[in-house]
Amino acid sequence: MSATTMTETACGPTQLGTTAQAAASLTTSPEDNPKTSSSILHSSISTLPPQITSASGLYLHTSCGLSILDATGGAAVACLGHAHPRILSSINRQLSSGVAYAYAPFFRTAPAEALASRLSASTGGQMSKVFIVSSGTEAVEAGLKLARQYFVEKEGKDTKRRRFVAREGSYHGNTHGALAMGDM
Repeated sequence: MSATTMTETACGPTQLGTTAQAAASLTTSPEDNPKTSSSILHSSISTLPPQITSASGLYLHTSCGLSILDATGGAAVACLGHAHPRILSSINRQLSSGVAYAYAPFFRTAPAEALASRLSASTGGQMSKVFIVSSGTEAVEAGLKLARQYFVEKEGKDTKRRRFVAREGSYHGNTHGALAMGDM
């Protein structure tokens, strides 16, 4: 019985019957060479990852016709799935307003004001202001800076408060401040 082998193709791992079949299946055209066909530095320099052509709900769909359960979004950051009709409608409504994005600390928009009011109201009067950011990393970084600023600016300045508490083995994001909070 001949040995079987696995080979990586642009469509993901493929089981082939023999080493000879594996070698025969490899193309030599420049467009299939991972080192020259993509300008992106992927996680592997010897193989190309699957090409995603569409997505719906929880699934990514590849150029090879595979459907892959998308479990890459992280903890609750992309849990609403792909192409959700209400999300698409909201995005299209905002884009058609002519304002794709306005940096929250410098400008106001009606959707940002509505979101902030709703979030503030949900705290039962415990929080009256909202600082809107685009990612968890930004939220952690902003939280660190806001906490430090609070103690520096409050009446009876407390400039000695410079330490933060974090859990061991924790990950808080990719900025210097967020990385310094964990021990990853």
